[in-house]
Amino acid sequence: MAVTLRPNDKLDEWTLLAPLGRGGNGEVWRAEHPQHGEAALKVVSRKSGDRYQRFSDEVEIMGRLGGRPGVLPLVAYSLPSRDSRDPAWLATPVAERLRTALGSDLDLGAIVEAVRDIASTLADLSTAGIYHRDLKPDNLFRLDGRWVLGDFGLVAYPEEDAVTVGDRRLGPLFFIAPEMLRKPDLAAPGPADVYSLAKTLWVLVTGQSYPPEGQIRVEVSSHNLANWIEDPGALALSRVLQSATHDPPEARPTMHEFVEELETWARRAPTQDDEAAEAIRRDYVTSLGEQLAETVDPQAFQKIEAELGAVFASARQRSTEKQQRLVREAWSQSEASRRSLIDDYGVKAALDLHDNPWEGSVRDGDDFAYAVTRCNPGERQHELQRARQILWGRPLWWMHCVALTGSLKLRGQEGCEPLATELAAQGVRDLLLEFSDHPALTASWRLQRAFIPATTRVVGYGPLKEMSESMSAAMSAEDRLRYPPNPGRVMMLIVRNIVRTRLRQLDWTPQALTAAATEAEAALQRIPIPAAEWDGPIHDPWLQSWSRFSPLVMCGLAILNASPVAEDLLKADDLRQVIRAATGSDSQTLRGPAIGLAERIGLNPAR
Repeated sequence: MAVTLRPNDKLDEWTLLAPLGRGGNGEVWRAEHPQHGEAALKVVSRKSGDRYQRFSDEVEIMGRLGGRPGVLPLVAYSLPSRDSRDPAWLATPVAERLRTALGSDLDLGAIVEAVRDIASTLADLSTAGIYHRDLKPDNLFRLDGRWVLGDFGLVAYPEEDAVTVGDRRLGPLFFIAPEMLRKPDLAAPGPADVYSLAKTLWVLVTGQSYPPEGQIRVEVSSHNLANWIEDPGALALSRVLQSATHDPPEARPTMHEFVEELETWARRAPTQDDEAAEAIRRDYVTSLGEQLAETVDPQAFQKIEAELGAVFASARQRSTEKQQRLVREAWSQSEASRRSLIDDYGVKAALDLHDNPWEGSVRDGDDFAYAVTRCNPGERQHELQRARQILWGRPLWWMHCVALTGSLKLRGQEGCEPLATELAAQGVRDLLLEFSDHPALTASWRLQRAFIPATTRVVGYGPLKEMSESMSAAMSAEDRLRYPPNPGRVMMLIVRNIVRTRLRQLDWTPQALTAAATEAEAALQRIPIPAAEWDGPIHDPWLQSWSRFSPLVMCGLAILNASPVAEDLLKADDLRQVIRAATGSDSQTLRGPAIGLAERIGLNPAR
C-alpha cells in the first residue's frame, strides 16, 4: 500500500523538508536527520512486483561502492521486510543535478569533460561487471566538485537476482538502447550504457529535453550538432555520437573506447572537423557505390552521371560562395580585432601593429589617426605625446612611416594641434633626410638598411614553404581560408623578431649602432640571393633595391605625395634638394611621387 508523504512528516528519524523529484521506483525528498544533517531521501512505499528487489539491489551496490570516486555515496538506508508497512528508504548527500551545475551558458568543452568523467567512472565499474542501465541527465550529478552517478535502481551486477520479466522495456525512455526495448533479458548492458550516455551528451549539448529517436546520424540536419552550435569540433563530436548509437550493440565502442574518443576530441585538434567531414564523405561515397552496385539497368549509370555532374556543379558553386564569405568575415573580424586593440591601448597598439621590417600600406596610418581621434579632444595632445615617446624608442623604420601618415591626417583636427603638425614636420625630416637630425636614429637606420636584407636572405634559405605547410596542416580548412600561413608571412614574422631582438640587444649609442651597421653591411655583401621564390613586397625581390636607393626616402615621398596638407612642411632647402634629386632617379618608384611633389611645390625636375 502506497504511503502519501508530506512536508514535515517523520520517517524514522528523518524529517521531510521538500520534494526533490519522483522516479519510476519511488520519490525523493530533501530531508534532515539529527546525526546526518540534510540529505536526499529516496523513499519506496510500494513493495509489490520487482520494485522492492530493484531497490534492494540499489542499496546493495551503493553500499558496495561506498567511497568510490564518481559514485553518489550512500549515507544510510532502511530495508524493512516486504510485509512491513514501513516504507524503504536510502539517503545520499544532496547533490546538484548535472544540467543545473553546467549552467545556462553552455560551454561545449565543459559538457564533454563532464560526460567524459562520468564515462570514465562507468568504464571502471564495467571492469567489475557493474552496469548502470538508467543513464539520463537527471541521474547525473555534481558533488563536491566531482561529477557523480546516482540512481542505481536498474543496476546490473554479477550477483544480482534476475528481475527483468519477458519483453518489458528496461531503461530510461527516449535514452534507452533499442535492444533494451526488444529483448531486455538478453541485452548486453555495456553497449546499452554507451548508447544512453551518448544520447545524454546530445541533449546536454543541444539543450533539448529529449534526443532524436534511433541512431544519431550526421547526415540528418536535426541530429548534427554542427547545426545546433557553432563551436569548433561540433561535427567531429557528432561523428563520435553516431558511432556510439549504432543500432547493433556490437558496432558501438566499449565504454573504455568511448572515454578514449572523448579524450581525443577534448584535445581539440584544429583539423578534427575537417577529418570528420572527410570521413563522412568517404562513407557517403562508399554507401553510394554499394547502392549502385545493385543496379542492373545499364542505362541507369548514364542518368546517374548526369545527375551527379549537376550536383557537383551546384555544390562547387555553393562552396566557392562560402569560401568568399569566410574570407570577407575574416577580414571584418580582423578589422574589428585591430580596432578593439587600439581602443584598449591607444597609439601604442596602433604603432606596435605596424612595427615591421618592410613597407606595408599607406592605409596603416589610419590606425594611428584613429588611435588619437577616438580620445576626447582634451586628451589628444597627451596621446600624441605618447606617440612621440614611442618613436624615440627602438622601432623598426616602417613605424615612422605610419606615424607620419597618421600625423598628416590629424593636422587641423580639434585637440590635435600643435603636436600633430610638429610630429608631421619632424616625420618629414626623419624620412627624407634619413634621421640626420638624430645621430643614434641615423645609425639605427643604417643598421636596419643592411641588417634587414641580410636577415631576409638568411631566412630565405630556410624551409619556409615546409614551415607554412606544417602550419597549414595543423589548421582547419576554414582557418586556412581566414588566415593563410603563406611563406611570405612566415618570413616577415621571423625577420621582424630577429631584427627587433638585435636592436634591443645593442647599446643605443651612435658608436655601437654604427659598428653593428658596418658588420651588417659586410655580411650583406657575402650572402647571395636565395634561389627560393620571393614572397615579400612584390616590387622588390629580396629587398635588392635598398642598396640602390633608400626605402625610407621612397616611402616618405609616396606618403607626402598622397597627402593634401604637406606642402607647407617642405619649405626647407635640404628637403627640397632631396625631392628634386629624386625626380631624376632611374627608379620609377622613387621618381613618380617625387615629380608629383615637385610640381605641387614649384620645383623644376632634375635633368
